[in-house]
Amino acid sequence: MIEMKKLKAFLGYFSLLLIVILIISNYYFNFVENIENYVFLFYLLVVLILNVNSKIPVIIALFLLVIIPFLLYFEKNLLADQLTIYAYYFLIIGVIKQIRNLIVEKINKKTNK
Repeated sequence: MIEMKKLKAFLGYFSLLLIVILIISNYYFNFVENIENYVFLFYLLVVLILNVNSKIPVIIALFLLVIIPFLLYFEKNLLADQLTIYAYYFLIIGVIKQIRNLIVEKINKKTNK
């Protein structure tokens, strides 16, 4: 059981690292237009399937929201706008995961009665 938890944690962090690499490489090399949408959809599926903690996407979103004012101060407006969109995506993923957790918890309570 512990090995499965370690594997899920590793896959969750690996997928997050892969997403960051894809976004950064697409930003510089422009492989696919709007690749971010596909990447965030993939991350949403990973979060839901691997049962990743719902706090992780919310923490990432808050971290991005902390960085944005500094980018605006240094006049990196385009990057700040893009990070705002990413923060929104991560918040949505966190909310979807929380809703899923509530539904699963409610189903488990009904089956245990």
